[in-house]
Amino acid sequence: MTGGLGNDIYTVDSAGDVVTEALNAGTDKVFSSIGHTLTANVENLELTGIADLNSAANFT
Repeated sequence: MTGGLGNDIYTVDSAGDVVTEALNAGTDKVFSSIGHTLTANVENLELTGIADLNSAANFT
């Protein structure tokens, strides 16, 4: 999934889902029902699942 220039919202529900954002392309948020690692330039994550979930951020 690739975002645009503004603020973007993504829904992640599969381990194969990959979010790609450009530098300075708005404030972005991922809603994830599975454990998820934020990719570069994605600012916010909300875990929505009921399982024991893990998250991480990639600040590169």
